[in-house]
Amino acid sequence: MKKVQEIPDITRMSSKGQIVIPRRLRDSMNIKEGEMLAVMSGRDSIVLKKIDIKLTRSEKDDIEAIEKAMGDAASGKLKALGKKEFLRELAKWGKKGKSFPHKTSKLR
Repeated sequence: MKKVQEIPDITRMSSKGQIVIPRRLRDSMNIKEGEMLAVMSGRDSIVLKKIDIKLTRSEKDDIEAIEKAMGDAASGKLKALGKKEFLRELAKWGKKGKSFPHKTSKLR
């Protein structure tokens, strides 16, 4: 088990809620860009824990599509669907090998 660091590094949160993990810590824990971290909170602390998740290509594609859809939602680029159109799209998603569309949103 690695020794806990006694003197903390200082980092700042961006307007988008992003923080930088200091290079020294990333290097010592072998954390690479795109790796998953679990985030937990305490009373006055946030804890990041490196996690190793083996995902299939399909699962990775789905995660990328969700991230894109969330970005589209945040920027207002989504296409609103009526209830019937949404249900038709939903039925397509259920077919084996189909990934969900990126530009769907709320029901009218």
